[in-house]
Amino acid sequence: MYKRQLCDLPVGDDPHTAPDVDGEFCCRGCLTVARSLDDVEDLDELDARRPDATPSEEFDGETTFLHVDGMHCATCESFLEMTAGEQEGVAAAEASYATDTIRVDYDPDAVSAEELPGRLSVAGYSASDRADPDAEDNDAVVRFLIGGGFFGMMAMLWYVLFLYPTYFGYEPIVDLGGVSGTYLFAQIWLFASIVLFYTGYPILRGAYVSLRARQPNMDLLVSLAATSSYAYSTLALLVGRTDLYFDVTIAVILVVTAGNHYESIIKRRATGMLADLTTTEDRTVRTEAGETLAADEVAPGDRLLVRPGERVPFDGTVAEGTAAVDEALITGESLPATKREGDPVRGGTVVTDSPVVIEVGEDAENTLDTLVRLLWEIQSSRSGIQRLVDRLATVFVPLVVAVAAVGAAATLALGSAPIDAALVGLTVLIVSCPCALGLATPLAVAAGIRDAAKRGIVVVSDAVFEAAPA
Repeated sequence: MYKRQLCDLPVGDDPHTAPDVDGEFCCRGCLTVARSLDDVEDLDELDARRPDATPSEEFDGETTFLHVDGMHCATCESFLEMTAGEQEGVAAAEASYATDTIRVDYDPDAVSAEELPGRLSVAGYSASDRADPDAEDNDAVVRFLIGGGFFGMMAMLWYVLFLYPTYFGYEPIVDLGGVSGTYLFAQIWLFASIVLFYTGYPILRGAYVSLRARQPNMDLLVSLAATSSYAYSTLALLVGRTDLYFDVTIAVILVVTAGNHYESIIKRRATGMLADLTTTEDRTVRTEAGETLAADEVAPGDRLLVRPGERVPFDGTVAEGTAAVDEALITGESLPATKREGDPVRGGTVVTDSPVVIEVGEDAENTLDTLVRLLWEIQSSRSGIQRLVDRLATVFVPLVVAVAAVGAAATLALGSAPIDAALVGLTVLIVSCPCALGLATPLAVAAGIRDAAKRGIVVVSDAVFEAAPA
């Protein structure tokens, strides 16, 4: 039986083994991790996808991060990535709606960084330099919620006082067919309009983008339910009916918007831990002789002194000394690993007990690059279940629309009035509104990230919740 190392600690004379796991391990923790990894995928495939895996094609251009105002869902990500990919000089792009950011790899000889924001400001999105202090507006959704919540509560108050009692056979307090009723319904229509077109603007835009990208998503189905109930209620109001469903429009828009905002808050708090590191990281290093040197002046083969409590500034190998190195930020391993002469070390790890001299390796990644990469991975990660939900939406949305249309057509063919047939189709859309499907996964993941953050754990990929044993 061969020895397997997951944490750089030696496998002792009394190794931990299990009949369902190949290999011998230094501790029961590594054995449990290996069992989980074997359940998920082959370890060789896992190693090939590690963050430090060498890409198949080297990119010699530059990378920039842009803030994009208006990103709302995974379809927004796909649309912006597609738009960026169509621009001359752009090699690759990856967007993250959780933090309203897009990473663009581009050729500076073909397109400048100053031109990219203008080229990506399309379809209601506004791209700008992430370093611009005026670029990021995290209060936009809060304003949407406050405005929509106020007017939504006003409309729901009228429903509770004047309309809901009639559903149970009680006489209305006011004459719904007279001037008082017209005034009441006009207010409800106005409040519902504000909620739908102001608070629901990000959702409506997400639906529009999904149509342009030909990728039906949950925003499209939410928009269909909200706008259909709004349109039906408006027409019913014009013909003198009192069975109005503006409350459905208000509830759907506010619940989905609040859920999306909660997910965004939780993920921003988690990424804020690493963001603080990237802004406070020192840009200077110390040579073996004790001289201070700018980080961008370091060349492969230089020998750098790293004292206890300091971060290893570049990838390399230990040239002199022995020290325990905390690799938790990079690998997630909580116990420090002992590094001796000739052992490799990663930029961004922390020397904990004694000074060592590091020889910078070829194409070494510095600490800041490592932290920025980790920050981006946690910002842009999407769990497997979320991706599955997105794929299901491409089938689920057309299916629901088809069922609603068939139901309405069948009702009309049986001799019912057009407005009654429309009510059947509306009922299908409302019942199928994917509030649970669209919110359950992101809220569960966000709650997991939040609880992990409270315990001092930075979750680099939210897919770990799916891979973890029950």
